[in-house]
Amino acid sequence: MKERLSRLQVPEEIGAVVAGALAPEIACMAPTEDGVVSLRPAFFAREEENVACFCEWYGNGRLLTFRRTAKEERMLQTSCFENIRSLQEASRKAKKILDEIFLPAPKMNCIKPDLCGRVHVEYNGQPPRDYEPEEVTVPLIHELFQGFEQQRIHRLVLDQHFVLLWDFEGRAGSCALLRFDDEKQRWGGLLSDRDLYTSTDSTLVPQVTFRLGHLPAYLIHRGSGKPIRALTALLSGLPEREEQWTTKVYLYSARPWYYLVKRTVGCFTPEESRGPMLRARYFMPKAPRRFSYQKPDGEISTQPAEGAARMTLQSQLAAFEAGNQDYLVLSWQLEEDGPVHLVLLHEKSGAEHRCQVIVIQDSCQSMDYLVADRWEYINTDKKVNKAVFQGKNVPRYLIHYDMKIIRDFLDLFLMSIPGFDPLLRNQFGAFASGPDYLTRLGFAEHRRRLLPAGY
Repeated sequence: MKERLSRLQVPEEIGAVVAGALAPEIACMAPTEDGVVSLRPAFFAREEENVACFCEWYGNGRLLTFRRTAKEERMLQTSCFENIRSLQEASRKAKKILDEIFLPAPKMNCIKPDLCGRVHVEYNGQPPRDYEPEEVTVPLIHELFQGFEQQRIHRLVLDQHFVLLWDFEGRAGSCALLRFDDEKQRWGGLLSDRDLYTSTDSTLVPQVTFRLGHLPAYLIHRGSGKPIRALTALLSGLPEREEQWTTKVYLYSARPWYYLVKRTVGCFTPEESRGPMLRARYFMPKAPRRFSYQKPDGEISTQPAEGAARMTLQSQLAAFEAGNQDYLVLSWQLEEDGPVHLVLLHEKSGAEHRCQVIVIQDSCQSMDYLVADRWEYINTDKKVNKAVFQGKNVPRYLIHYDMKIIRDFLDLFLMSIPGFDPLLRNQFGAFASGPDYLTRLGFAEHRRRLLPAGY
């Protein structure tokens, strides 16, 4: 190093200082029996605006990637590799990494409409609209992206695969770009905070309320700029930048977990999520503390949901779904929300089955009835159409005549516990809250009539 600097005819004392500063950044190759090794890391770097990224390759085969700003320097763990055995291979790998990191911003006119597939658009205050593949053009995509930026569009689905959506109920101004793979039962999202994703244990990552469920904080974007740029790049056929995305793979119970995320966060319909899991076993990650059901002789049996009793609970849920159980109550004691009760009621009139579903929360003294006909419920003014259920006149929109809506709700509710609140509060018209709105009885009396003695 000193010899090369001496050719610049600089004073010797200056050359020594410069050589000492540059030495750690330059690979020094030394011969060995197996070839050569790097005594110091080989250094590959690139910078743009206020960000610099560099790769360091060591003789042990390890290639590390870092990002440096004026405030800090961080390792990009998902862009670090092992078993890179030669300087030439390290150079190629580093070039690919830096090319991906500094990928030029895509232009809207580079979008390839054939990559968009069928487009589904949900507007604010207007009916949704679908565009078939032959209707999709570059100007249309540009118009839709602008509408999303201006929040005139709140959800955009491309080819049933990519979902770009705003969250108005949880954190205003927050959005996410998600993708779903039905065949592999996997989903993922565009990272907003890569450092949080790579440096924090998954059990410690904050979960943020989003739509009807929750998302990790590193998938929540404050603004639509980055998601639209990433989606534009993908629709332009540019290579995917691996360090920008995360993928969630379920090793166990993939189908129910995938269904939960696609329904609550992706906001797909049950049919688009491969349909409600009718006749399938109920999946309950957090079992209730106890449950009660009506025996054939009319007696109410209460059991703790432990051991073999859990199979009894599954059989009673299946019986309710089949129309063979008229009364079933599941109760949880939650750390933050206190006692929560799920009440399932059924009656049969001739060949017709009628059901009601109620969620009771003692701590906030609320009762939420699952609405069967959302359109009738939303558009009811003063006169409410009534129907008979268990000998009483009740609002007709609270009576379910099949299990489609109920089964979908039960699957989502049972898997969401204890974080079920967005499911109840963030669906406009999906639940009728009481008891004051639904009955003249106070909470305590209405609760007493719905729950078994001793609850």
